[in-house]
Amino acid sequence: MDKSTHLRERLIALAEGEPTVVSLVALDEDSFVLQFESGIEVEVENRTDSRDVALTSTIGTPGASERLRVYEAALIYGLLWPDNGGVRMDSPSSRARSSSSPSCRPST
Repeated sequence: MDKSTHLRERLIALAEGEPTVVSLVALDEDSFVLQFESGIEVEVENRTDSRDVALTSTIGTPGASERLRVYEAALIYGLLWPDNGGVRMDSPSSRARSSSSPSCRPST
């Protein structure tokens, strides 16, 4: 089974088995959006040039008093997960977004 098919089947199983998932939308053959009851959307992109999968989601707009803590947490995440593919933070329309290709092995 190729990676695209495997990812699609895993996402379908997740959407069917997780009660908080409202929908799974295929954007194209290698990109999907999981929509949750809470209103959170997570874009799942198959990186066809590698074994990675990128996850992108809006994490909100931190208030001025919380901004430093949020940015520090993002930097710590990037250091703890050596195979994350790089955490990117940007703020289109003043909303922080996080994009990464996480592995399941934290560094020690």
